[in-house]
Amino acid sequence: MARFPLVQADWNFWPDGLDAAAVWATCAALGFDGVELGVYRPDDELSAERRAILEHLVDRHGLGVAVVLFSMPPERWPDRALASADRADDAVAAIVETARRAADLGVGVLGVWPGADTAGAPDAWARTAASLHSVAEAAARLGLMVAVEPKGGQVLATTADAVRICEEVAHPALGVLVDTGHALAGGEDLGGLPAAVGAHLVHVHLGDSGGDVEDDLPPGSHHDFRPFLAALAATARDRPIASARVAYAVEEQARRRTTVALAIVAGAVAMVVALVAVLMLRGGGEGAEPAPGGQAGSASGDPGGTSPAPAAEVLNADTVVWQDLFGIPVPAGPPRPREVAGTRVAGFEQSPAGAVLAAINISYRASAVVGPAVFEPTIAEQVVGEDKEAFVANVRDSYAGERDAGRQTGTSGELVDALAKAGREE
Repeated sequence: MARFPLVQADWNFWPDGLDAAAVWATCAALGFDGVELGVYRPDDELSAERRAILEHLVDRHGLGVAVVLFSMPPERWPDRALASADRADDAVAAIVETARRAADLGVGVLGVWPGADTAGAPDAWARTAASLHSVAEAAARLGLMVAVEPKGGQVLATTADAVRICEEVAHPALGVLVDTGHALAGGEDLGGLPAAVGAHLVHVHLGDSGGDVEDDLPPGSHHDFRPFLAALAATARDRPIASARVAYAVEEQARRRTTVALAIVAGAVAMVVALVAVLMLRGGGEGAEPAPGGQAGSASGDPGGTSPAPAAEVLNADTVVWQDLFGIPVPAGPPRPREVAGTRVAGFEQSPAGAVLAAINISYRASAVVGPAVFEPTIAEQVVGEDKEAFVANVRDSYAGERDAGRQTGTSGELVDALAKAGREE
């Protein structure tokens, strides 16, 4: 099945001062399919010494450089770049050299952000088109696709501008890099972007914005990205998606979730009897049938009435199997639940160990930290009791408060679930 390779940009880790080794280790641990490198000057970010380091990290982690983004901000190109009468040749040469070194790393996509080329000059469009044609010609010889990234206030201000220049240049190696954060800040329709770009789509940066200024927020902070991803699946597949701010945000959330998860585990073990009374131990809309005598019976229904082993004897460090759930290791057995479908688990064994696993897994999935795509169905299908409506309302309020404060990104459950539905293999 076709899928979306989900890659992560190394510049999202720059605020923490992470070096390449830490970036690769983090991206590998978080399950990304590759890394996107940010480049301002090829002699710096793609020097021979750094490329040797990158090649070592690729081999060590099995995580390749999927995309290189060459950025031309105004502070580095004060006299404009691709649209400049004096600097266009220099800009093209810098991009082509970046492409050459990127090709040596096995990169297939070169993103170009002409940020220094602000709108206004009468010949800016024609010069930009001519420059991009030269870049595309050179990239094609190297086996790369070029993806040009628009942003408000520049010659290529909108997604429509990027599509238009691709159609005018008419080179098969030139396409569009859709940055959803830029598009949202410019008032564009998120769900309509994939269809608007069509066959010109080469690369995507996933980011969110709450207003007319690019906030560089993780997707899901202000907008529901599931319709966008569904539209993307209908338009193009096998395109690398770099999620702007996602891994950095997930890393921050993972630190916070560790405390939450440990509290859930401790609370579940200490209060498992009370939790079992309100959490369903199997799937479906009805609660589990109690065993004779009001005690949890064995899954096998042993007619001899043999008492099941205590949870502590089953769930120990030597035997427990862990599942990574949005950056937090969660015990998945033994005994394993009968039903595992995406983020949903059900059919826990009716035993002390099964009860503990149910309490831990369902409690975590019913919390705000995993996002509504996970906690809504979990609560609807696997939580019972008179206070169920009040409980789900409280979780929704907690999620909304975290989201509005910029702490809850929604990437934990919503993005993963949406990517799965939009064509990402599980």
